[in-house]
Amino acid sequence: MRSHLVLLACVALLVAGAIVTAGNLNPPAGPVTPTMKSLDEIEPRTAISATNTPGDAGALFRITQPGSYYLTGNLTGVTGKHCIEFGTDGITLDLNGFALIGVTGSLSGVYINSDRATVRNGTIHNFKVGIDAYEAAGARFQNLTVTSSDNQNFRASIGAILENCFSEYGTIGFDVFQTATLTNCTSRYASSYGFEVEGGCALTNCTAVTAQIGFYVRGPSVLTNCTAQNNFVDGFRADESSIFTDCTAFDNDSVGFSGIARCRFTRCNSRNNQYGFFLTEANSVIECTASANSSNGVRIGGNANSVERSTCHENGAAGINIATGVANSIDSNLLTYNGTSGLFITTGDNISTRNRARGNANGNYTFGGNNEYAVILTNPGAGFTSSSAWANFSY
Repeated sequence: MRSHLVLLACVALLVAGAIVTAGNLNPPAGPVTPTMKSLDEIEPRTAISATNTPGDAGALFRITQPGSYYLTGNLTGVTGKHCIEFGTDGITLDLNGFALIGVTGSLSGVYINSDRATVRNGTIHNFKVGIDAYEAAGARFQNLTVTSSDNQNFRASIGAILENCFSEYGTIGFDVFQTATLTNCTSRYASSYGFEVEGGCALTNCTAVTAQIGFYVRGPSVLTNCTAQNNFVDGFRADESSIFTDCTAFDNDSVGFSGIARCRFTRCNSRNNQYGFFLTEANSVIECTASANSSNGVRIGGNANSVERSTCHENGAAGINIATGVANSIDSNLLTYNGTSGLFITTGDNISTRNRARGNANGNYTFGGNNEYAVILTNPGAGFTSSSAWANFSY
């Protein structure tokens, strides 16, 4: 009985404390006002309009103050002017899902000659140049579709970042200067180049479909997991010192991967082109596959190239063909069921070691004079041994 009295007393004290500490339940006098910040207070933004961003002789709308701007609807360009021009550094433009639509004689959809600009979230169609930022350092473009420009759809300068952008038609899909970064970008139906990039650029998960050249890499750059399909000349063409990793070229009319000088191709796949890989000077092909190309899987037309640990299968001519050049190295490749030889070397002073060849139509190996090659073991049978760790195999 006594414990019950103690428990009741404790409950009474707790209830009394709650009553004392509870807040006033009656609302204050006067109208109810919001307590949250507005969107403009969190991120102040200005609508593009004739009042806020008046134009001039060169542009329909001109932004002259840094800050964040947005569209409230579609805009139609006019002849002889840019649609929107950035006139100072540090501008962000959100197209807000709307479109800039050019007319005959319109200049750029967005013209940027200032630094640290951002454009995102919308469509730009039918201008002379879709986005022209060739004089703007550090620009950023995100989630944009640019189509049917007379010249470039995207034109970007030093340090530009392009993410999730799509280009269709136009002369060049993406024309980017040095040290640009492109991720998840696609070009279709460009009449010249899908991507034209200068030195120091990095491209990841990008795709070029149905251009003259899918990717034209003019200076040392890095391409990872990129795809070139159905281009009228080359899938990938690199002038010098570029690195390609896990890239794919297929159904291109001429060359899948063309390396002019000092390029490296690793784990790349080239199929159903005319040539899988075309190498000129001091290039490396490592752990790649060339298959079902109408001519050679790998064609070498210069000096000091290396092909190693790669597979050439069912190409129309030789699996690997050294047509001209010296000091080329062919090592540890698998050459099977090609239309002429597995390995066909026309010129001298090259070296071939540890290759395996089978079922090639005109013989597994054809060597011109003065070449260096390890002993060829033909059908060595089960449990064979060899005194040469460098032996080539024909089976």
